[in-house]
Amino acid sequence: MLTTIEPSPAANHPSPNRREPEPASLLVGVNQTGYLGPATVLKFNERERLVLVQWERAGQPCLSWARPALVTSAQLLPGDTALVLSQNLEDFYLIGLLTQNAPITAPLKTPSGASVAVSRSTGEEIVQVHSKLGALVLEYHPESGKTLVNVEKGDLEFVTHNGNIAFHSAQKISFVAHRLETLAETVVSKAKNVYRTVEELTQLQTGRLRLLVKGSVHLKARDAFLKAEQDFKVDGDQIHLG
Repeated sequence: MLTTIEPSPAANHPSPNRREPEPASLLVGVNQTGYLGPATVLKFNERERLVLVQWERAGQPCLSWARPALVTSAQLLPGDTALVLSQNLEDFYLIGLLTQNAPITAPLKTPSGASVAVSRSTGEEIVQVHSKLGALVLEYHPESGKTLVNVEKGDLEFVTHNGNIAFHSAQKISFVAHRLETLAETVVSKAKNVYRTVEELTQLQTGRLRLLVKGSVHLKARDAFLKAEQDFKVDGDQIHLG
């Protein structure tokens, strides 16, 4: 189970009234009050200038946002192992770099500052594209075929002017968004089972509606209201009311 250590509102902003502990109280490892040890760099928050790191507590992986102290985010790459320090398991600081994904080739930089580099982690070759601020934009693993696209700021578009766009997955495809829009001339959906849950309103506006059901139709509601401006026909061998 992955545990996320969320910082308090004052996290990474120490209060001037907070009493700093004596150097002897800084223990190597994790205890109830602090942590000093290795952590894996995962990604960057450019706006807040924070680095998401993964460390272990009682054998369980934990996620925390750390502020670079003795190292800068420009010196770090995802997958690097950094030395982090926390005196209260809330405020985390990066104070050193233990191991780094050494690039196989020198980074190729564009005039804007973006770069492309080939590195190696745990024996696997990795191709990475970074923004001008050093944030990871794209990561490709040639051996496993895994591709990661990370867009912290800006838009991501897939455009084909003469062709198709296909998403194929042997397992699950997830869409998570504040608003999801679909605009098409024809929409065809095929599924074995469809389950939809709507908390508030479902509205369908159409010119004609045809509903074909091989089995039975079950409609249950607290209140039901059916209205037709012209004819309303009910046809069946038996009609039961009440």
